[in-house]
Amino acid sequence: MLSRYISRPICFVGDVEKLDEELSGVVEVLGMVSNKGTIMASAYNTLREDKGIPFDLELYNEVLKVIHDFPQHYPFEMATSG
Repeated sequence: MLSRYISRPICFVGDVEKLDEELSGVVEVLGMVSNKGTIMASAYNTLREDKGIPFDLELYNEVLKVIHDFPQHYPFEMATSG
């Protein structure tokens, strides 16, 4: 699926089981897809539980679908360095 987004900005969300102490749980990665189909991350955010309520990945996925369906209302741009 990533091959459709080569050289385009993406937002990738997933549940990290074990990486290190700082990075676990639901993580949102912002970046670009390389020619090899890998994500070149420029930033990431940990989406933590709020007051014991687990982060709802299904609801987040639905929100991303709405954003994707109506890009004119939700512009997504990546800052470039240079």
